[in-house]
Amino acid sequence: MNNVRRPSQSPSVARRLERLNRAARLEEAYGLEIEPGVFLLRNPTEIASSLQRMAERKQARGGRSAFETAMSGLLRYIARIRRRLTRPRRAKLEAVKVELRGLYKDSPRQVRG
Repeated sequence: MNNVRRPSQSPSVARRLERLNRAARLEEAYGLEIEPGVFLLRNPTEIASSLQRMAERKQARGGRSAFETAMSGLLRYIARIRRRLTRPRRAKLEAVKVELRGLYKDSPRQVRG
């Protein structure tokens, strides 16, 4: 990454661009190519099925199941925007978790042990 900023950029703009680039590199490293605007859909079922398609399309999952890949993509998104989540939006994303579990036939609470 080139840390040289253009003369027209203020330091705050340069920091914001660096943060965005870092986030893009992280998403690329995790490898789940999330469709633009998928989390803005209104229906939790549509969001869950989109995540399912993307997770199943991904070839290298590092030994994880498609369910784990889809759920981790959703959880990373929630973690990234946690402070900006409103209650209705948080409820919708929680409903997406339930839908994902239903799509993969997992119980609502899966205990590992």
